Amino acid sequence: MRIKPFSNGTEFFMWRELNCDECAKDWDGVTQAADDGKNALCDIEYAIAYASVDDGMIDKAIADRAGLPFRDGNIIEKCPEFVPVTEAVWESQNK
Repeated sequence: MRIKPFSNGTEFFMWRELNCDECAKDWDGVTQAADDGKNALCDIEYAIAYASVDDGMIDKAIADRAGLPFRDGNIIEKCPEFVPVTEAVWESQNK
C-alpha cells in the first residue's frame, strides 16, 4: 500500500530540513553529503526524495517508520530513526 505523507512541497521540505539534513545517515564524517546526493544512507530519505519528483507517494511501511503522515496534526516531528550528526561524528572519532 502506498500513501501520500505530505500534503504539499512545503511540508516535505520542512520535514527534510528538520530530519534528513541534520541526520548522521546523510553525513560522511567530513562533509554533509546532502549537498551532492552521493551518500543517501537512509531508505526513508531516499523514498521521500524520490516521491517528491514522482507521484508524491511512498510505501506505508516507510511512512510508518518515519512517523508520517504527522501524528499530531500539522506539527513537524523528528523522524524516529534520526541520529544527530554530532553524535555520529563523536563516535567515529572515539572508536
